[in-house]
Amino acid sequence: MKKILVVPLISMGLSLPMVALSSPIEPGFDLLKTESGTEIELPPGSGVLVPLEGNPALFPSVLSGRGADTIVERKQGIDPFDPPGGVGTVDIELVALSLKSTVSFDGTPLGILGMVDLYVIVKKALPIDFPNLPQLCTTVSSSTSSMTIKHTTDNGGTFTSNLTVDACLIFVTAGGNVNNPADVVDFRPLSSILPDPADRTLRATDVPWSHTPPAAPWPTPPSDFPAGGFYPIPPEDMVTAAAIPHNNRNSWIFWEIALLMKHGVRLEATDVTLNVSKNGNQVNLTLTTSSEPNAAEFLILRGDKLDNGGTAMDIACSFASKGVSSSYTCTDDVVGDSYRVLEKEYDGRVILYDEVTTH
Repeated sequence: MKKILVVPLISMGLSLPMVALSSPIEPGFDLLKTESGTEIELPPGSGVLVPLEGNPALFPSVLSGRGADTIVERKQGIDPFDPPGGVGTVDIELVALSLKSTVSFDGTPLGILGMVDLYVIVKKALPIDFPNLPQLCTTVSSSTSSMTIKHTTDNGGTFTSNLTVDACLIFVTAGGNVNNPADVVDFRPLSSILPDPADRTLRATDVPWSHTPPAAPWPTPPSDFPAGGFYPIPPEDMVTAAAIPHNNRNSWIFWEIALLMKHGVRLEATDVTLNVSKNGNQVNLTLTTSSEPNAAEFLILRGDKLDNGGTAMDIACSFASKGVSSSYTCTDDVVGDSYRVLEKEYDGRVILYDEVTTH
């Protein structure tokens, strides 16, 4: 089972000068770096996970030298934009993406003979040429959506977005060159493998941003890709990892780093189901999930009804998250009136699920 990678935090600090009211943001670009932990299930439902990593070598040196392998464009700015109640929506588009499988794998289940490498590519209209980034799929849909940005403090706020992603999957003979036509054995859109948009949606919820870039050594974005006075700044204890979706709906684990600063996407576990079965003086408990992208730990809480209408809660058992579709079982030697699942996420958020009565 794949566990979300814990990345050591870099203490970079921020310089936060006073910012006047009506501080606008302008159109701009978010330059991102994909963290290790990325994987895609091929074919969907097979259980075969192909690990991926960022491949900035296909980007121009002005970007690859910064480690960028993903670019999201914000199409508009917001002006005026007054804190603390300022809020606005801008259009966004994933305009460039370059990922590569970390190991070669057998393409036979996909109808491709032999061992292959996989490249995941997006290339749209860009301010400068990306000559080494191949664009083979002519039917890839534009990855567009919108971002809602809140200006809650003088220097920043939070943003939320849902971005459905399509990309070109290019299969190359193991060890081959993605830009050598003789080495390319197949290519197809991600949407042809995962046709449901819900399976390809990148979700960001209440991610912090600032008008002020981090202090040195954070690299200044190149002039062709201005930040527009908008810098995603997640909490200091943010855990980072990334993944292309599995076949389970809403199972994106797509955490990224905005250059050297961490930029996270908040996801919940899906299909969290608790089965409760009384067996004499014991209770058998089975917890199942279809995905656990941001879960750190699950607790099963025992509830005992009180005369005052309340419910006293205690921990019956706990499990460290496995990070993927999983099943957990335990036996409670104390029979409670009801049981509930509590999910602790890596970013500190807690989710409490509906109670299940003892039967």
